Parts: sequence; C-alpha cells; structure tokens
Amino acid sequence: MNIGTSLLAFIINVGINFKLTPYIIARLGTESYGFIGLANDFVNYAGILTMALNTMSSRFISVEYHRGNRKKAQTYINSVLIANLFLSALVVLAAVFIVWKLEYIINIPKGLTFDVKITFSLVFINYILGICISVLNCAPYVKNRMDKIYIRNAVSYVIKLIITIALITIFDIRIFFISLTSVICTAYLGAASFIIMKKLMPEIKFSLRDFKWSAIKEILSGGVWMSLLSLSNLMLSGLNSLLTNKFISVVATGYLSASKTVPNYIGQLGQQLGQVFSPQITALYSRGEKDKLIFESKKAIRIMALIMTVPIAGFIVFGGEFYTLWLENYTQEEISLIQTLSVISTMPYLFNAYAYPLIQINTALNKVRTPVLATFFIGIANVLIVIPFGFANKLTLILLTIFGSVFMSARLIIFQPIYAAKILKVKKSTFYSIIFKCYFVFMVTLISIYFIKKLFTVTSWLSFLLAAGICGIFGFLIVFLLIFNKNEYKTVASLIKSKIFLR
Repeated sequence: MNIGTSLLAFIINVGINFKLTPYIIARLGTESYGFIGLANDFVNYAGILTMALNTMSSRFISVEYHRGNRKKAQTYINSVLIANLFLSALVVLAAVFIVWKLEYIINIPKGLTFDVKITFSLVFINYILGICISVLNCAPYVKNRMDKIYIRNAVSYVIKLIITIALITIFDIRIFFISLTSVICTAYLGAASFIIMKKLMPEIKFSLRDFKWSAIKEILSGGVWMSLLSLSNLMLSGLNSLLTNKFISVVATGYLSASKTVPNYIGQLGQQLGQVFSPQITALYSRGEKDKLIFESKKAIRIMALIMTVPIAGFIVFGGEFYTLWLENYTQEEISLIQTLSVISTMPYLFNAYAYPLIQINTALNKVRTPVLATFFIGIANVLIVIPFGFANKLTLILLTIFGSVFMSARLIIFQPIYAAKILKVKKSTFYSIIFKCYFVFMVTLISIYFIKKLFTVTSWLSFLLAAGICGIFGFLIVFLLIFNKNEYKTVASLIKSKIFLR
C-alpha cells in the first residue's frame, strides 16, 4: 500500500507538471520562468539549517513510541515543533532581507522586479509553513501508514492543478502564480497532517511544557550529518542556477531550469524504488548474516539496473524528440542545448541507481560520517573550480553543468563501492564486478535503443509514444537477459511482484 500510493502520487505529480510546464513557459517566456526555479533553489539553501532537526526527528519519535515511552515521544514532538517555530522566525528575518535587496543579489530585468520579489516572498512563506508542519508527518511514519501521506500529497497535486488553471484562465499569467498555488496547497497539507496525526496518535498532546533542550540536542547529534550532506550536494549541483544567473544570463537560467525537469524526476524515481531494499539490508546486518547481505546487495543492484537502465537510456536517445514536442515554442538550437544539459545532469542518477543499495549499507551499519565528509570535500572542490572559471571566463552553461555531474559521478563510481566493501571488511573489488556489468549492459541497451529508434519517424506525441514503447519493451528484454542468469529469472520476477505489487 505504501509503495503503490507513493508511485500513484509520483505519477500524478509528474503528469501534471509535464502538462502545465510547457504551457507556462510559453506564456511567461524562458527569462521569467527561470526565476521560479531560482527561488526554489534559495529555499533549498535555507533548508540546510532546518534539515539537521527535521530529517531525524521521526526516527527518534518512532523508536521511543514503539518502546512504550509515549511520554518521551511526546517530548520529542513538542520540542521539535517549538524549535521549528523558532527557526521559522529566523528564516522570516533572512527572507525579509533577501527579498528587500534581491535585485542586488541576482540579476533581474527591470520590468520583472516586482513579480520576482513577490515570487520569492511566496516561496519563503511556503517554506516556513512547511517547517512548522513537518513534525506532524511523524504519525504516519511511526504507524507505518505512509500511504496516508502519499494520498494526501496526490490530493494536493490535484488542488494545485485546479487552482493554477483557474488563475491562468481568469487573469493574465504572472510569475508568482505557481508559488501562490504552492502556499495554498501547503496550507491544505498542514490541515490534513494535523487530522491524520490526531487519528493515528490521539494520545499525543501539544504543550509548551514538554519542550526539552536535551531532546533537541539528541536529535541534532544525528541530523547534523544530514545537513552537511545537503550542503555538499548543494555545492555539487544546487549552485548552478545562482552561478548561471550571475555569470551567464537570465535566459540561460531558464534553460537550466527546463533541462533539470526530467533528470530530477529520474532521480526521484530511483531513490523511491531503491528504498525498497533498505529494510532487508538492515535486517541482514542486524542478524550478522554478512555473506547473505553481500549477495542480496548485489541482487538489489541488478534489480535497480533492470528498473532504471531503460528509462535513462531511453531519455538520452529520445530526449531531442521529447523536448521538441514538449517545448514546442523553442527553437531547434534551444532544444539541442536543453537536451545536452539534461543528458549531462542525468548521468549521475544512472550511477546513483546502481550504487543505491551500497548506500543503504552505510545506513545499516551506521557508518554515514565518512561518506558525508567525502561528499563535502568533493563539493568544496567543485566550488573552488567552478567559481574561478565563472569570474574569469563567464562559464558556459554546459561547462558549469559538467563540473557538478563529473564530481557527483566520481563519488558514486569510485568512493561508494570501495567504502561499502571496507565497512563490511571484504575485498575492495567485491562490488565492482556487478557494477561494471551494469555499465556494460547500459551501453548495450543505449546502442540498441538508438538503432531501433531509427526505424521510426517521430512527428507527434502518438508516434513518439509508439516508438518509445516498442524501444522500451526491447530495452527491458535486453537488460533482463544480460543482467541475470537463468536461475535468477524466476527469483527476480517473484521478488519484484512481491515487493512492488503485493506489499
């Protein structure tokens, strides 16, 4: 139920965005559209401050709740809630200053200054609302009823669609419409989360008296590493929008925002599906079954390859046709640039898909500090290389994207397989045989889809779906036959069926 509703919410969100985005870009223009993504990136910067507290809170609440320490669980909830209100006040002060001086921080065309400032204001308001209600999401986590979160999210996506269509139909479209609908939807999410929490955990009471600094310190002791990881990922890729705006052009920022749409969804899909294997890996470690853990991790890598190889290879091959149909108001030169940026941005997600089961080993063994520090130093290296190039040579958009992708890929290809083997105390090459096999299968699949595509002429969405569908079928067949052996065919089919469709 959890996985099914998660995929349903994911599909609804992707479908709505793919339908609305090209229409909004056409009405707003590339220059204006880029500020929506840039505003969200600023919020991601602020999110680093609150992530240390909120990423680990549900874990601590759940542990105490299931141990029967309901009073301590209630202390965690109230402590996090009050701390989040305090953090929200700090974010308000920062947001007021940023919006006030925004035209000095980023490049804004004179005619767009008011709309861009309203957009940034609404994005910060949305973020502050999100902070305040985040702890309410602990109830579905504690009760293992995440389906309620995903159903709630799906409803919010539909609400967002209805409100957006109403706004752009009744009024002349403005940049801040998207941010305004997000605020309304977050308000709905807060109300829904409160109702869900009262139903699932009615014994929990909200009280200022339950605030404890000791509870906050305990949560921060684990969560601070997640903030550092977020900062590291920001230095690897999240600064691109800001650097593009400052050192290249406002229009280029719009191209970058459009190019990240599909890669971001591919990354979300890989992460969502990869989490299926985390409980099993953790359980095997807790029972001390190291050999079986290694075996299951390798099998998980194969299954991730089966699921993710074809979508990534297919997007690389069909990306030009997809963007031509999706962004019909763009010139062929603009389409070519966006496709190039998309392919560069997508490659780290390919390596991440194959490395994801190994990342779960870090978590299962509680060995997260070294990977986070490794990512942090790689992020610093990226910034040290990118910023001087930006000042000296006005970084081209492609070069800027390449740096972040190369560093992210290097971490996944070189560091993660070796580190997973090290903490398991096995040979450093233990996981490389299956990972290199996945890379080989990807190349075979990519080349096969490329030549099969030549049999079709894509001129419409119908012909695109027909060609992509046929190539997809052949692609999955190729991956399945190459990545598994005969004895694993039935096992894999049974595993996928039980994990995705029945549980």
